[in-house]
Amino acid sequence: MSMSYALTGTRDWLHDSSASGITWGDPAIALNKDVCYLAWEARPQRIGGAFAICIDDGGTDTTNSDNYYVGETYTMLVGIWRRIGKYSIDRLAQQMYIPNDLYATNAKSLEDLERDIVTALHQNYAVRAAVNTAYSLPGSGLGDKFLSPWCYKGRGEVEALPFDDQNAYLGRVLRFTGFMRNQAIDGAA
Repeated sequence: MSMSYALTGTRDWLHDSSASGITWGDPAIALNKDVCYLAWEARPQRIGGAFAICIDDGGTDTTNSDNYYVGETYTMLVGIWRRIGKYSIDRLAQQMYIPNDLYATNAKSLEDLERDIVTALHQNYAVRAAVNTAYSLPGSGLGDKFLSPWCYKGRGEVEALPFDDQNAYLGRVLRFTGFMRNQAIDGAA
């Protein structure tokens, strides 16, 4: 069991809009694999859609190093990105707040989607339970399963990612910590 279980399990839970409650614009458009995916440094693919939710490993902190086990707490990065290739540099900041489709009944801005992600993941034990269940992680013994949910820890500044004239994104990276587990040290009895 590793960080990969935490990241892929969380991604899969977000894909299930009935569990996460997150959709973009029309309720029929969920965060599917083309929109929500694992990506290096939580950055979007060069060629992609109008927006992207990118998830990556943000590191691991350890506790209880004096015991016969190591307590691990994971950090997950979630990038919230919006394609802005057609906008001039002086209009980029407002793109964080404008809905993706002004004619869609339930249009959401990038800021709205960020709030949805935070609301869906912060202290949500259902996410942790879904990941433990998806990977058939057993009881609460050492290294057996994740013991805590994700906790929102803040976000970075707004960033522009210009790939070229037609492919540029504007967004920010959110930080979550949690999914603590205790791992037995080999040879400990």
